[in-house]
Amino acid sequence: MSVNRLNSIYLSPGWLIMSARATLTRVGAVASIFLLALVVYLSLIRPWQLRWGATDEEVSRSMPGDEILEAPELNATRAVTVRASPEKIWPWIVQMGDGRGGFYAYDWFDNGGRPSATRVIPELQQLEAGDSIPLVEGRVYERVHSVDPPRSTVWVSTDQPMTGSWAWVLDPIDEDHTRLITRLRGSYQWTSPIILFQFWIDWGDFPFMRKSMLGVKQRAEGEVTDTYASGVAEGVQWGIAMVEFLVAVWLMFRRRWWRPWLVALSTGAVFGMIFYLTLSLWIGFLLLAVIFLGLVWAHRTAEPLFNLQRSAP
Repeated sequence: MSVNRLNSIYLSPGWLIMSARATLTRVGAVASIFLLALVVYLSLIRPWQLRWGATDEEVSRSMPGDEILEAPELNATRAVTVRASPEKIWPWIVQMGDGRGGFYAYDWFDNGGRPSATRVIPELQQLEAGDSIPLVEGRVYERVHSVDPPRSTVWVSTDQPMTGSWAWVLDPIDEDHTRLITRLRGSYQWTSPIILFQFWIDWGDFPFMRKSMLGVKQRAEGEVTDTYASGVAEGVQWGIAMVEFLVAVWLMFRRRWWRPWLVALSTGAVFGMIFYLTLSLWIGFLLLAVIFLGLVWAHRTAEPLFNLQRSAP
């Protein structure tokens, strides 16, 4: 096909109208995925993750630090049973912090790439009101609001006015079992750019909080099964899922849209499962491999958006 012929096709009013309509269709299709994800998150995932592991009584009862924020938009109570007394759990909580004992979660993200402690560190066992808990070492801190060893400690945000509180509570069941309860409360700053970060906390903090609580549990029970490598592998899964989603979206704008749209929708569902559920690593990678095959299928079977060869005389 000659250059003049290509120019006449691309610059013709009919082609421009078709291109605009196709683009709008695909933008709407992508938006529908995010809208569906929002509906699923608000109706199913958010109510579940805001009270993961907690009983009705634990959710409704007052906790240390509740008085700090009267009407928070975020109010998450999570709990897990630990096979240890509060005295054995307390040292692991006291030494938490980026650059201290870590958060026993995804160290590649929240501990500067350093593995979290697997032993009690004596020099980090003093915690008093007013102390700082580094979240991102040297840049972001929480301030210790109150300490009641070995039962509770409350951290608060350092911004003014205060927008968040984070309580760690140890509630003994018997001599050998304790309920580890956390309560995260936050008020959203709707008129500030920080609202974007607060929205991320709303949907994104749960996997980190769950892994941190389980990390405390494993250390107090003397059975650390999570490793630095396994945490990295989970992060790699999240990254692969996001890349696969972007590739599917790219295919939607290069090909007839519905096959790539199905793959993009499936990728969103897989990301949700590996992000919020405790799937085995091999299951997560298997699901991602299936998505990859879906991308190959969409690329090979979906026709190009505009087949210029058919338009040629």
